[in-house]
Amino acid sequence: MPNTTTVQATEAGQPTDRPVIPGYKLLRRIGQGSYGEVWLAQDNAGVYRAVKVVYRRTFEHDRPFEREFSGIQRFMPISRTHSSQVAVLEVGRNPQAGYFYYVMELADDEVTGPDIHPDSYVPKTLRSELKRRGRLSYRECIEIGLALTTALEHLHKHGLIHRDIKPSNIIFVHGVPKLADIGLVTDVAATISYVGTEGFLPPEGPVSPLADIYSLGKVLYEMATGRDRLDFPELPTLPGNVAEKDHLLELNLVFLKACQNDPRKRYRSAHEMHADLALLQSGKSLRQARALERRLNVLARAALAAVLLGGLAFGLYAWRERQQLEQSRREAELEAQAKQLARREAARTLGRLVASHLAYGSNLLSQGDAPRALLWFAEAAREDYPTNFPLHRARFMPLLRRCPKLVGLLAHQGPVHALAFSADGHWLATGSADGTAQLWKGLTGEPAGPSLVHSAAVLCVALSPEARRLAVGCADGAVRLWNPLTGEPQLNPLWHPGPVRRLHFSKDGQWLLSVADEPQARLWSANTGRLRQTMPHDAPVLDAAFSPDGRWVATASLDGTAQLCSLDGAGQSPLRLQHGSPVLQVAFSPDSRRVLTLSSNTARLWQVVSAQPTQWTIDHAGALLHAAFSPDGFWIASLGQDKLVQFWDSRTGQRQARQIELAAPAHTLKFSPDGRHLLVAGPELAQVWSTTEPHPATPPLRHAAHLHLACFSPDGARVATAGADGLVRLVEWSTGLVIESAPEPQATAQPALLHTQTQPGARQLTPTDLTQLAQLLTAHRIEASAAAGVPLPAPEQLAAWQTLRTKWPEAFVPTQPQHWHLRQAELCAQAHLDFAELFHVDRLLAAGGDAAWARRRAELVARLTSTPAPPPQPPANKLRIPPRPSSVGPELIDLGPFYNGSLTETWLPSATVQSGNDLAELPASVQRFNGVLFDARGVIQLSSAALENLGAAWPREINAIPINRKCARLHFLHGAAWDAPFGTEIGGYRVHYADGQTQEIKLVFGKNVRQWWTPPQGAPLTLEAAVAWQGANAASRAVGMAIRLYQMAWKNRRPDVEIRSLDFYSAMAQPAPFLLAITAEAPPASEAGPSAESKSPPGTSARRP
Repeated sequence: MPNTTTVQATEAGQPTDRPVIPGYKLLRRIGQGSYGEVWLAQDNAGVYRAVKVVYRRTFEHDRPFEREFSGIQRFMPISRTHSSQVAVLEVGRNPQAGYFYYVMELADDEVTGPDIHPDSYVPKTLRSELKRRGRLSYRECIEIGLALTTALEHLHKHGLIHRDIKPSNIIFVHGVPKLADIGLVTDVAATISYVGTEGFLPPEGPVSPLADIYSLGKVLYEMATGRDRLDFPELPTLPGNVAEKDHLLELNLVFLKACQNDPRKRYRSAHEMHADLALLQSGKSLRQARALERRLNVLARAALAAVLLGGLAFGLYAWRERQQLEQSRREAELEAQAKQLARREAARTLGRLVASHLAYGSNLLSQGDAPRALLWFAEAAREDYPTNFPLHRARFMPLLRRCPKLVGLLAHQGPVHALAFSADGHWLATGSADGTAQLWKGLTGEPAGPSLVHSAAVLCVALSPEARRLAVGCADGAVRLWNPLTGEPQLNPLWHPGPVRRLHFSKDGQWLLSVADEPQARLWSANTGRLRQTMPHDAPVLDAAFSPDGRWVATASLDGTAQLCSLDGAGQSPLRLQHGSPVLQVAFSPDSRRVLTLSSNTARLWQVVSAQPTQWTIDHAGALLHAAFSPDGFWIASLGQDKLVQFWDSRTGQRQARQIELAAPAHTLKFSPDGRHLLVAGPELAQVWSTTEPHPATPPLRHAAHLHLACFSPDGARVATAGADGLVRLVEWSTGLVIESAPEPQATAQPALLHTQTQPGARQLTPTDLTQLAQLLTAHRIEASAAAGVPLPAPEQLAAWQTLRTKWPEAFVPTQPQHWHLRQAELCAQAHLDFAELFHVDRLLAAGGDAAWARRRAELVARLTSTPAPPPQPPANKLRIPPRPSSVGPELIDLGPFYNGSLTETWLPSATVQSGNDLAELPASVQRFNGVLFDARGVIQLSSAALENLGAAWPREINAIPINRKCARLHFLHGAAWDAPFGTEIGGYRVHYADGQTQEIKLVFGKNVRQWWTPPQGAPLTLEAAVAWQGANAASRAVGMAIRLYQMAWKNRRPDVEIRSLDFYSAMAQPAPFLLAITAEAPPASEAGPSAESKSPPGTSARRP
């Protein structure tokens, strides 16, 4: 990329079409060049940053533009691991507007330093300092030179060159000099265009790291002399101070060597240049060192001449011997000094290298990528001194527990395109482009049958429900059925005119559904191979599925339609579901009553029997890629090209506030069998996410090449991923990897023996083991030429797998399914996730669970299927609401007229709890919680979709609750009746101001409210609300649960305007919100003097009772 203008503040007017940078407000354009511009920006937290925008229109071709974008992406992680590299904090792109951008640290202000004033900001650069001061002191030249040589060494180590080092591209951030204007940074091996700035470029151009050394030499020349680089090598006349002259002559040796026109005569590396500057910083003379080198060379030549003339006179012999002895002594001293200096410098270099690796790993760890962090931590341990290994091991081992346990590594000779578990999870079938299919044990990944060889690439596989037949679809259009355990073919091939893409067995295993590259789907008898029927379309079929009850088949086609075909009777016409674009996917709800169809821009839900659509659709900002029902059928998760996963209520179509923002593109998603987790997979990685918490449940799961497929095992304990590297990885995603190692041996006088002196038979962990573990978990290894690592070939992965399993076999043993289900059932019970708990209880019973589990199952079924009688809505005068104390001030809002439930009565009975589910133990009337007074005498209960389906008569909203006050904050005491996924919007408050404006306060589950029943210990708290009160009631105490109420404070942005009233409304999601009290905190200007306690702003005398 050609040179850009220096980043300097300008007073020019701002363009009307300023770029849009998400999360940043662009304040002023402070620099502009031929290919882009630099802006002073402020992020959402108020921190000032520099944003560089590079436009495609300024390039003649796409290739250099894309190369610059790729280069800055690669430089970003490198920039954060050295103190003298300007840190790139974020890289983004706007393809529609034709530019990319990157966000950087902001340079200090030329006058005010780190204190930034946007209107007058001018960046502090080395050029501005030289312009202001003329030249810098000897000490400053040395310090800046040392910082920049280490920065260059760091850049060159990662295979990059800067190409445009000059004073205007050296900035100061909090006083630290840093290399900036990284737009020209490129790979050493990249095709080099002639860029840079005249006078700072060497004669050969910016083609190698030695060119950066030349440029840095010219920068040092300008710093020390105050002259232009074009005057080099002339030195200024310095009157007076002899020390200054000596210092300049010392530095001149550095300039001269760095700026040699012949690259072979320059410093060979930035490290070598750093060593000379370090020598000067220590107070030594570089001139004396160079002179000593020259004298030694002369002495060596003289010694050689003396040897040749030794026979001329015996008298010269003694002189020569004395000279040689003296020379040897001096050489020995110099050699000892050089070795000592080299050792010290090597230690410093090693320390910087290890620190760089640790910093890079820590950065990855902060991003949630523990396996890749281990890769860098292992590299640091390998590079460091053996005596430091216990420290590295202590850092490494706890992080292994964050990495899913690898229990199987399954190998093919080509990319794996097909993956399917049996219904019971005991078997796993795979298919590869190498033309083979294979059956494996689903728990351990061990082969369970012979390799099944085909004449073309295997594209899809399906196991019958009893796992006795394996259907294999190939690229040659053939479907073959096998006995996967014996390798015997079952039927003649079932032929199609094109590659077979999908295969599904019916629930009873009698029928086989196939989709190939043709405008129809086919239904075959799995017993005879007879074609029962076809389901024709006007264009190729893309997807097909059986309904869970086995009564329907749905197909999706490129012709813009989906079809529903009944299997109950022959001759029935299919039901056509019309769309405006190709239909990519069909999916039945778990109860088989609805079908979800997904086209490129929307997804829609249809009633199966009537083929009538719902009145709502699912859409994203970009194209839709995949969607899935939760196992209970209540939720739909959708995945879009916008890299967002969104959740929708399948009964109401309401989009939930909870969403997952992905860091990498994805193409499929799948719910876990119990519905608590979601597996999202794309070409780069797969990852398991929680559906109830705002964070992933696993670090990224990667392959050495593109990841093709990912799925949960039927019990939900394992995840299988298949990739283009020919491997299938089987991991226990919720179980960390635990390595039991022998104790560290005592250090001996011989560090090399530190890792070998162990007890006989002990399995000592070594740096090589750490490296192999990290490489196995990430499928990558570290190489100097690739900071992000390079893929680890499949044979090396398999070799590491075999080595580590041999050394620590117990670390890779699968967890017994009963233990897994027991632990998950306990977690589900604690979180009140009845459907998920029922799934695990059923599995425990199937494995021989006792009568206690049978009783628990009966309780769960009753709770999930019961239809409790709706609670009566008694008149207000019959509710047991205590009177409001006369001493209570108006800031404690009177909710008495709106209460529809009593604290001492069960207002939400169910099939399992008919009485005692109340708040009788909550102290009634005025109480102080977290320093705020509340008047809580009853409950305002709102409805939800679940309550209305059961016939309950609670209101959807309560309107016009009087406030009639100016306030700084509103404090709410509230809760929710039931659980929901994290981020679900369950209702809210609507504030009405006296001037007619309104303000919404949303209630988001997990953010500012949760369900009131909770485990006494360890339950997750909310992000923006506090626990006001924890107690219990008779019903909760009987099952070991507690009761919590939550306290939320809302800051009023308009404290000078009176709030007339407030509405409380339900979003009709699963939780039913309820409210007990509201307190209005007066703004500071209206605070009264010290009168009655009720007249003080809530919380000003915050004392807990």
